[in-house]
Order: sequence, then structure tokens, then C-alpha cells
Amino acid sequence: MALLISGLVTLLFTPLSGGILLLLIVGGVLLNWFQTARSVRQIRSSATPVARLPEVAALVERCKQRLQIDDELQVFVVKGDSINAFATGSRAPYTVVLYTGLIEALDEDELAFVIGHELGHVMMGHTTLLTLIGQLGYQSYGTRGLQIIFRMAFLSWMRTGEYTADRAGLVACQSLNAALSTQLMLAMGRQKSRQVDLDALIDHWKAKDVGFSQDLGRVMSTHPGMEARMDRLVDFAHGA
Repeated sequence: MALLISGLVTLLFTPLSGGILLLLIVGGVLLNWFQTARSVRQIRSSATPVARLPEVAALVERCKQRLQIDDELQVFVVKGDSINAFATGSRAPYTVVLYTGLIEALDEDELAFVIGHELGHVMMGHTTLLTLIGQLGYQSYGTRGLQIIFRMAFLSWMRTGEYTADRAGLVACQSLNAALSTQLMLAMGRQKSRQVDLDALIDHWKAKDVGFSQDLGRVMSTHPGMEARMDRLVDFAHGA
């Protein structure tokens, strides 16, 4: 018994040992969970439930039906100019937030794409994993090499998750043009995006793929580049 206790003490208190690493990970998970729970409570206490906006609420229900989502979730609207939306939560009821700036900037099909995108994150468990690991993907645990490995793996997973959520958005809005116009508007602004010929853009991405060098340039980013996302959407829509 003394030997076992001695071994456990050594494991827990040796720098960079497996025990210390485990304690850091568990502590990080708990911290992320508490921070997310606090954020969700703040949203629910201050934001407007989507039920108060019947047209948007009906669109949310339509997207849920098209994606066949059974998960319990609550959608809120936050007043602000930000053209943004996000989903969060580790378990039901999950929380989806839409900003009024987003609702005002997009037409119905475009808004359905964004709602479907956020619902996709819920469907695929992205919000659950992000709630649990959060910034752990950036931890170094005292070693620069580990930080690079953890971060690159974490960011790669996040970019892949964006592609998956984009596909859910496309299924929800059932319009490739709306999906692409949303991507363009978010990247370029409303005025410039409206000048793009979407049919020509679709033909372009049907015939061409984003090069490896372009994709490689995003290895330290949480989101893929706009061109890569549009390329994947066109391929998915046309069964490529």
C-alpha cells in the first residue's frame, strides 16, 4: 500500500507527468463547462426568444424538419448590428443565437442557410465537444511542440466541422444560390456580393477545385477560406 501511495504521489507531482496532464485536462474541461453554462444563462435571461418573431420561428421549425432534428433546442434573438449567429451547449436544450443584424441583412433562404448551419453544429455534436474542450485545443502543457500539435489538430477539426455545418445549411435552405450568396455577403458585404454572377461562380467551382496551397494557408485558422467553402458546397450539391 505504501508503495502504491508513493507511486501515485510521484505520478501526480512529477512535472509534465501523466497525472499532472490529466489534472490539467480535467480542470480545463470543468472551467470550459462552467463558462459556457454561465454564458447560456446570460443569453436566456437577456435575449428575446424566437417565438416572439413568428416568421423567424416558423423558419427555424422548417429547418429542423428538413434536417430531421429531434434535439431539444432554444433559439434566441439578440439585438445588435453584428451579422452573426452561433450555437452552444453541451446537452439539451441547446442554444442557438441569431443577431438582428443578420436577420435584417439576409433574405429567407439565406437566413435558412445560416440557421441550418448552426443546427448542423448541434446535430454533429460540435457544440458539445467545444463546450468540453474549448481552449484546451490551444494548451501547450509546458511544451511548445505539444502546443503546435494540439492546436493544429484542434483547428483542423474545427475547419472540417464548418464544412459539415455548411452542408446542413444547404439541406435546410435547399438552394445552392442562397448558400453561396450568404457566403459571399458575409465575406464581401451586401453591395459587392450582389454584383457576383452566381451561375458563373457555380460553373467555375464545378470545373475547378481549391488548390492544396490555398487550403494549406488556413492551417492555423478556425474556419476554412470562403473559396474552399464554396467549392465544397458546389461539389456537395452536385454529388461530386
